[in-house]
Amino acid sequence: MVSAGTERANLLNLPNTSGGFPYHPGYCGIGRVIALGEGVENATIGDRALAESSGHRSHAVQRAADLTVVNDDRIESLDAAFVGRDGAPGRPQTQARTR
Repeated sequence: MVSAGTERANLLNLPNTSGGFPYHPGYCGIGRVIALGEGVENATIGDRALAESSGHRSHAVQRAADLTVVNDDRIESLDAAFVGRDGAPGRPQTQARTR
């Protein structure tokens, strides 16, 4: 998903953007934890987690301190990604409103 604001403006090279290429769009996302570094205790393999400022990628690396696990199945992944963007990195987002 590409936001109608900032990402679209960058892709169209509008005057209010840096206009630099290569450009790596994306600032919020969500995925599954597939590997953990040594000493990581705030996530487990298979957890849904926010990928803050990772861009649109198939894989991203996040620091454990910045990782937010979304463990409430009532929260849709798309909603969680944008709630995480508005919240503080590393802060659990389980209090988000659900539909």
